[in-house]
Amino acid sequence: MSKHTIDFSKIDLDKYFFDEKEANQAVTFIEKFCRVVDGRNAGSKLILLDWQKELVSNLFGWKKKSNGFRKFNQVFLFIPRKNGKTVFSVAISLYVLLLDGEEFSQCYFAAADREQARLAFDVLKAMIDKESKFRAALKTLMNSVRYPKTNSFFKVISSDAKTKHGFNTHFALIDELHAHPNDELYQVLTTSIGARVQPIVMTITTAGSNKNHICYELYDYSKKLIEGIIEDDSFLPFVFEGNPDLEIDSIENLKLANPSLGVGVSLEYLLTAASKAKNIPTQLEAFKQLHLNLWVDSHTTFIKSHQWNNCFEEYTEEDLLGEECFMSYDLSSNKDLTSINLLFPPTDKRKRFWTLSYNFLPYDSAVEKQNISAGRVFLNWSEDPNNNLYLTINKTTDFDFVLEKVEEINSKFKIRQITYDRFLSNYMNQEIGKIVDCELVEFNQNFKSFSPATKYFEGMIMERSLAHNDNKVLNWCISNVKVMQDNHENIKPVKGKSSDKIDSAIALIMNVGQYLDSLEDQEEEYTGTGFLMI
Repeated sequence: MSKHTIDFSKIDLDKYFFDEKEANQAVTFIEKFCRVVDGRNAGSKLILLDWQKELVSNLFGWKKKSNGFRKFNQVFLFIPRKNGKTVFSVAISLYVLLLDGEEFSQCYFAAADREQARLAFDVLKAMIDKESKFRAALKTLMNSVRYPKTNSFFKVISSDAKTKHGFNTHFALIDELHAHPNDELYQVLTTSIGARVQPIVMTITTAGSNKNHICYELYDYSKKLIEGIIEDDSFLPFVFEGNPDLEIDSIENLKLANPSLGVGVSLEYLLTAASKAKNIPTQLEAFKQLHLNLWVDSHTTFIKSHQWNNCFEEYTEEDLLGEECFMSYDLSSNKDLTSINLLFPPTDKRKRFWTLSYNFLPYDSAVEKQNISAGRVFLNWSEDPNNNLYLTINKTTDFDFVLEKVEEINSKFKIRQITYDRFLSNYMNQEIGKIVDCELVEFNQNFKSFSPATKYFEGMIMERSLAHNDNKVLNWCISNVKVMQDNHENIKPVKGKSSDKIDSAIALIMNVGQYLDSLEDQEEEYTGTGFLMI
């Protein structure tokens, strides 16, 4: 079954509580006062579907114990066309405007251009027009709706507006973010909520085609939240998408992507559109994007989250003290991650490979806001000893601190061999050579070196012959790895976009390559003629 949002059962009940009264109030408000505005059912009450009730209840129900305000202040609803997202989000907008009790509440409809922004605004005006209580409470103007009781308003804005600063946003509905020319409007709105006690920025969008875009960053961030790779207490993701490995006209696939199937969009319509798309190449990508909600240029993640999770095994450093291991390190320049990885081959008592990951990052880099994929969680990760994430004081990589950790590692384990990326390695090699009495071998960052290591590593994950201990930094880096292939079917790991880091995963794969080389060395020791002598 598709997992489209976070696991609410894992919310920390020491910090948050569920206000069932307000959760029910929000659902009741929408179903009692909000109306369908077009089509055969225009004028009828808007009855929420299960997924819509789930979103509304959790958005308005979860609150902070410290002050009683809402837990979530950002919502990302990723859903295909014709699933009723505009009418649904407008209903949420009306609830916030009328029942939040926020004085001088500034609320905005934001879209790529003014015409797109007006689509949601016109739905709002139509919904107001169909309910007498709304007409009595609200004043509808050309480009805004006023709520005199709290001196609040809704306005239409767009990314092509000349002036977008000076906001004090309480609620923003950002429509079709993938179509925005850049992230400027999104950044303006999300940074203008700081003075509000319980603001909401709600983004509703379908998939796009540009992965170097804020919309894809939010999608990727949402997926990692849902999969439990990272944590963000304030962000509520709802992601509905098809499976790229299934046929586009598979009913199972259509159901995965379209939670309003049979209500907002008919199965017959989708099957007809899919049939055309299969026969007309120019429509295929459009169908995948608009109706299966797939990024049309997306690549399959190298190691899927569930495959990596299946390799989890509970162990610590103490369980490996004194054991023989291979060590690798991937150095960074200035602000990025520096990673050290240890790979412990199986023993008579332990049948699987075990790995330990150590990562180093300047504190200033950890708190940089532009790193949406992980900047918010580096600080939390560093507080858990199991993650071995060290935030150093220097503004750039603190190599002396890294060397201290190498000395500590050397005192705990028997390092058989060290492999390294040549980048920035001269100083480190000299200093590590003084600490560790073993061979240092360069690992070339090319297809020839990486391909056998990457393929073998993939096999280890599939066969579950390698175990990890849920190191969050390594988990995140693994989730960011994509693969590049040359004309000879050689592969090497790469990252999908510049903000993603894969250093820890690269160090692990280098370890695997190092282990493979050691096997070849053993064979050469036993046979000088190509035959195994027994």
